[in-house]
Formats: sequence, C-alpha cells, structure tokens
Amino acid sequence: MADFLPVNEVIGLEKLKNLTKKQKSFLLLGLGLLLILTFVVSSSFAEEKTSQKKNAPALGPQEEPDQASGSITKFSISSEKDSLAPGEQMQFTAFIEGTGNYDDTVVWSIQGDHNSKTVMSPDGKLTVDLEETASQLIIRGTCGGGAYASDKPISIVKPSPSPAPAPSKASSSHEKIVAPGPLPQDVPASSEAQPGQEGQVPGGDQKENPPVKKPQANIQVTVENMAQVKEKLKDVKKISLPDTDLVLKGENLEIQEGETALAFIQRILKEANLEVQVDPKVEPGQERILGINDLKEKDLGDKIAWQVYLNGQPMKEPINQYRLKDQDKLEIVYGLPREEK
Repeated sequence: MADFLPVNEVIGLEKLKNLTKKQKSFLLLGLGLLLILTFVVSSSFAEEKTSQKKNAPALGPQEEPDQASGSITKFSISSEKDSLAPGEQMQFTAFIEGTGNYDDTVVWSIQGDHNSKTVMSPDGKLTVDLEETASQLIIRGTCGGGAYASDKPISIVKPSPSPAPAPSKASSSHEKIVAPGPLPQDVPASSEAQPGQEGQVPGGDQKENPPVKKPQANIQVTVENMAQVKEKLKDVKKISLPDTDLVLKGENLEIQEGETALAFIQRILKEANLEVQVDPKVEPGQERILGINDLKEKDLGDKIAWQVYLNGQPMKEPINQYRLKDQDKLEIVYGLPREEK
C-alpha cells in the first residue's frame, strides 16, 4: 500500500509559514510578474490570430484583376507608298506595341486637304478626290484615347503635260527635254522661204539665206541607284524625284548668249519643274550644286554629292564662271566622284 504525504507537506504550507516577511514579499512579487508575463503573451497570441483571419484570402470566386491599366509602348503608321495621284486610294496600317490590356482602337484623320471629298475611312483607307488641289497631305493616326499619335506625310502627284519645246528663232533644229525616257527623233524645221521673208530676190527666184546656227548643248541628270537612295532615306525625308536613275535628259538645247554652265543648268531644270539649290555659304567663284529638289549632298555620306562633268571629265572651272560652247555635254550625277570608284 502506497504511502501518502500529508497535504500540508505537498503544497509546502509548512515551509511558507517559516518564511520571513521579506521572503514572502519577494515571493508575491515574483508571482505578480509571472501573472503579468502570462497576460502579455496571451494578448500577443490573440492579436496574431486576429491578423491572420483578416489577411486570409476570402473563400469563393475571386474577381479578375483590373487590366485596364495597360500602356502602349510603341505606335506608328505606314503606307504602301509615299505618294499617290488624285482619284486614287491607299491603305494605311497601324503598328502598336504595349503591355497589359491597352486600348488598340485607332482613329484616323487628314490634315492639309483642300477638298471635303478627300476622306479617310475608319479602317485606314485614304481616298483622294479627283479635284484635290493640295500638294501634300498629313495622315494622322491616334490611339489610347488620343494619348499616342503618329503622322505620315503623303505627296499628291498631279499629272503635268510635258514641257513644249521652245521654238528656235534662227536655228533649223529644235530643243528637246526628256525627263526621263527615250528621246524623240529630230524633226527638221521647214526650210521653204515665205513671200516677204528676208532672202527674197525681187523679180527673180526666191532664195533663202542660210540659217544662223546658235550654239547648243546637251544635259543629263542622273542619280546612281535611285531605288536604293529612296529606300535608305525613306524614314528621313521624301525624295520628290522620279523612281528611275535618269532624272532628266535634254539634247540640242539652245545656249543663251554668254550663258554659264550654272545658269544653263538652272534654266533647263526649272523648265522641267526641278529646283536647283546652290550652296550660299561659299565664296564667290566657288559655287556648287548643293541639291536638286529634296536630294542634297551628304544625305548618304560625306562624299556623296552632285558631281558635275563637262564632256565626260570633272569640271575644272567653277560652274558659274565657265561659259558653255557649242555641243558641250553636261552631266550632273548624284554619287561618288568617278575617280574614287
């Protein structure tokens, strides 16, 4: 049979009776601190449980995150070509890149048109009216609610009649300018003497004084690899020159009295609706051709420029000082100098 200790010994009451007042005070203080510590730990544990309940994911179906905050990072528009004629149509295409669920709706508009019948469809198709008089249109595409925009210039090419040859006052040949294409055959002027004309001998047979032949020159303007030139510059500028290497060719063109090579080039190209730009910064006597229409020197490199050749050789005299002679042949070539090829 087991032995049992008295109750007062189990709980140590006898020992407590023997404690001094000081010892009893320390014992009560320790018990108090133990109760405070137990309360603090219990409170912290309860707060942690409550926080976990608040942050726990809700049960049931969840809402999809809002993706409307997506953004567009790149936007541009392009077309099949850079020009078209009145009455034609052309499709434009928008290229959009972005992140998230961005708005890819494109709104199209036209700037610079002179005719209300020149319109842009909602799907990006441009229709130029037959009576449109503008020389250039700006096609604008916007997306992202108007926050992003891209412009594309388009030239309106109007068909123009070939310039009529200027009649020669005293020459039996006529001037020809071809820009570009094969040259027509020479058509000799009529040599019949008319009554009352100079050269009629009174009372005898009519005679014609031999025509006074004025000096004439030939000219040719070319661009080496025009297709490559336009391709390399398509993102930089619009080159308003023909798509062929041959820009202009003229034969038997009358030289005006005292006309220099530069004056002749400027006059003939102006008749063919081509503008010649001369470098204004050089000293007198050093003038050179800086550009023709939109194509200028150094557009494709430091050595790429408009080279001028006289009778197959580089011109030694400045072009604004050399006076043309009969049957001189001028060549204006956009490219490297021939001696560097």
